[in-house]
Amino acid sequence: MLIKGKEIINSHYTVSVVICCNTINRLDWIIETVSSLQKQSRPPEEVIVIFDRVEGLGESLHRRLPTFVKIIANSSNSGLSLARNTGISSSSSDIVAFLDDDATAESDWLKYLIAPFDDPQVIGTGGKAVPHWLGSGNRPFWFPEEIDWVVGCMHIGFGDGQKIVRNVFGCNMCFRKQQINEVGGFDFRLGGSIAGDDTDFCLRISRGDKLRQIIYEPKAIIHHKVPIKRQSFRYVAYSTWKQGIGKAVTERIHQNDERALSSEKSYIKLLLLKFFPSQLRRFFKHPISTIGQTITVVIVIASFGVGYTMTRMRLVKIRC
Repeated sequence: MLIKGKEIINSHYTVSVVICCNTINRLDWIIETVSSLQKQSRPPEEVIVIFDRVEGLGESLHRRLPTFVKIIANSSNSGLSLARNTGISSSSSDIVAFLDDDATAESDWLKYLIAPFDDPQVIGTGGKAVPHWLGSGNRPFWFPEEIDWVVGCMHIGFGDGQKIVRNVFGCNMCFRKQQINEVGGFDFRLGGSIAGDDTDFCLRISRGDKLRQIIYEPKAIIHHKVPIKRQSFRYVAYSTWKQGIGKAVTERIHQNDERALSSEKSYIKLLLLKFFPSQLRRFFKHPISTIGQTITVVIVIASFGVGYTMTRMRLVKIRC
């Protein structure tokens, strides 16, 4: 049961926030991320930063982050999934939340993110990630909201209301630690060079059980940085190609689970039934942006399809 019209009561939970990082180039961003956690209306009991053993990164983190932050080396040196697992094993709280190192949380982020846990059926939640466009500060005219997921943010199809979802995004999510331990954490085969460890994890932790709910709470807002190098057709093609590979592997791992590609099928329907018809209607008023956005979405579909199809053809050689 979703919480509607209730006073938020969640002080009886302890929460650890895990931030994973793998490059010293984001040091200033990591400091901003931690700073946003210090301003929370409902502060976490622990803040844990997991770092890959990149030269100078660990020393810089110890030197520049507040002393209350637990700074721990990735147990397996590299890989997002393994870094998340290191953060989980290092936490001592009832709930483990994850925040990307290139994001900042609004002051009520954690309060809203953990509010649904007052319902015992809720085992995980995720919040809204809003793109923070670096450089010009504005969304590129050719980049429609329908593909914000390409840069790790919520696309327009998520809507503005709290709801049950198949999976949440890794940049802004949290789970009960007991259930995390039950499934053994994140799968190292995903979350590195292959995308999709968050989707795989949500599929495993919920097990298709209606008594295990994962909730999307759009009031739990973070601002996710989008560097200039990601504001290009080349990055869009590369990122969606990787996503296609990840979804093919996820489908193989969860081949008996009808939810494996359920969200992707709904998303394609969104594009076909809403996005493309809307582009036709707005063409005469905004021809340049309409053409640019349409081309971008075609690139997204094509790149994702290539990654997905080629990987499915090769999966006979992959042990999943």
